[in-house]
Amino acid sequence: MTAAPREGDDGTADIGGRRGRTKGEREGYSCWLGATTHNFRLADQQFVGGPRATALVDRQMPRENVYQANLSHNDSRYVWNRAMPEPEFLDMVWGTWMVVAFCAALASIIIIVGVLHSKEARSNVFNLLIVFLCLPDFVFSGLCAITCALSYSASEYTPIGGAMGCEWQSFYVIFGFTGSMWMQVVIATELHHVLRCSHGRRAYMQPSLKQVLCRAGAVYAGSLFVASWPFISAIPIHADTASGMACVPLADDVESEVFLWVVMIGLAALAPLFGIFYLA
Repeated sequence: MTAAPREGDDGTADIGGRRGRTKGEREGYSCWLGATTHNFRLADQQFVGGPRATALVDRQMPRENVYQANLSHNDSRYVWNRAMPEPEFLDMVWGTWMVVAFCAALASIIIIVGVLHSKEARSNVFNLLIVFLCLPDFVFSGLCAITCALSYSASEYTPIGGAMGCEWQSFYVIFGFTGSMWMQVVIATELHHVLRCSHGRRAYMQPSLKQVLCRAGAVYAGSLFVASWPFISAIPIHADTASGMACVPLADDVESEVFLWVVMIGLAALAPLFGIFYLA
C-alpha cells in the first residue's frame, strides 16, 4: 500500500519525506532517483516505445537534479552527460556565455546592418554571402544570450519556450551551427571559382542576387530540417540538458550515439568541414 503524502508546515504535501533532510541526504536521494529514472528509461526503450516516448513523459513530470559529485565511475556515460556540476560552476558558465553570446550577437548585427545599409557594399556578392553567414550566428548568439541570462538570474536552467523550451534551444543551436558551417562551404566554393578563373585568365562573373538567395535558402532549409530532428519521433535521438547547462541532442544508447555522431554531426559539421578542406 502506498503511504499517503505527509503535510508540511505550509500545508503542502511532503512527498517522499524530503522536508527536513540534510543537503547530503537530499543529494543522495537525487542520485538514487536519477539512477532509477535512467533504468526506467532503458526499460522503456526496450519494451514501450524508445527514448522519444520517455522524452514525452519527462517533459510532463519534474525531474530531480542529479549531481556529478554523487555519481560513481560505474555509471554509464549517458548518465554522466546529463548530471549537473555544482551550482556555483553553472552560474559561472551561464554568466560567461551570457556576455560572450551577447558580444557575438552584437557583432553579427553590426555586420548585417552595415552591409545592407550601403548600396556599394550590397553590390559585392561576397558581402551578401557574409550577411547570410552572420544570420545563423546572430540567431544562435542572441537566443543563447537570453537563455543564459534567464538561467543565470534564476540560478537554474531556464530555457525559452516553457515545456518545450529544451527542444527549442536544441533547435536553434543546431540551426545556427549547421547554417554557419554550410554557408562557409558556399563562400569557399565561390572563392574557389574566383581562383580558377584567375588561373585560367578568364573573367569572373559574380552570381546574381537570385542565385545568392537560392544558395542561402537551400542552406537554411537544410539546416532547419536537421534542426527539427529532435521533434521527430522516428529519429533515435532527442534533446536533453547536457551537464545541466544547455539543451542539445543527446544519446541514450549505442544506437542513438552512432546516429548522433555519424548522421547528425556528420551532416552538420563533418561534411561541410571536409568540403572546405577540399576546396582550399
